[in-house]
Amino acid sequence: MQTATGTDITELFETYHFNQKAASEVMGKFYVCRAKTPRKSPFTFKPDGFYNVLKFRVKKKLSEINRRRDVSIKSILVIDTWFFATLVLCAAVARTQSTFLAILAGISLGLGTVASHNFTHLKDNWRMYYMQLSMFSVREWRISHVVSHHVYTNTVHDLEMTLLHPFIHWFPTDDKPPLVRYVPYLTLIAYPLIAPGQFVIRTFKRMNDKADFLMFVIPLILMLCGHMTIRLVFNMWLIMILSSSFVFSFLGFSVSHHFPNNFHDGDDIK
Repeated sequence: MQTATGTDITELFETYHFNQKAASEVMGKFYVCRAKTPRKSPFTFKPDGFYNVLKFRVKKKLSEINRRRDVSIKSILVIDTWFFATLVLCAAVARTQSTFLAILAGISLGLGTVASHNFTHLKDNWRMYYMQLSMFSVREWRISHVVSHHVYTNTVHDLEMTLLHPFIHWFPTDDKPPLVRYVPYLTLIAYPLIAPGQFVIRTFKRMNDKADFLMFVIPLILMLCGHMTIRLVFNMWLIMILSSSFVFSFLGFSVSHHFPNNFHDGDDIK
């Protein structure tokens, strides 16, 4: 709330509240004054417009899905299984000092981090902090992904489309410099560095929070479950983090969000 003070959050309000009437009544209690400048967004959210009609139909469908507890239980079992497997593999690495097991632990951690995505969309819960074990920040993720990407998916307003621009240029334009055209082929090399890079940037900007201490759970297990030197603990931890970052980034960027068939701002709608 403090970060977004003074900004237009109409899209967030409209997309996060299915019971629009109840939400509007509560919002009325906090009315200050009318906005002094017009909205820059092209979305109108008229009651009989496309989005609100779609939202009404989705609300009815969700009411049926929400009655099925097996859906949420399955989601919980998936994420808990991946992170339990990660901790077991970490203990095995501590006992065997196996690089292969460290890579497997990193893959498991990466898949668990992908699964934690669903829990970052919910109200605060402890499972969303699984993400912190891989050096990502829940706070930053909610800003760039939950608040921005899921509201302005693959458009010019999407932070995740513009944070790496112009080095990675996902928009379908013809004015891309030659270098930019070939940089995406190097992303596989950059993927392992994204998670640790995010931590380094946070630290450099002094934007760390208490949740960052959770990333030390893995090296702590490595130290307590074996007889490894500090240097070896760091090396094995680094292998896990790099493997996890590659899995998470590859699945997030190349496989899902920017698959060629996905819509990007500027595409011809066919």
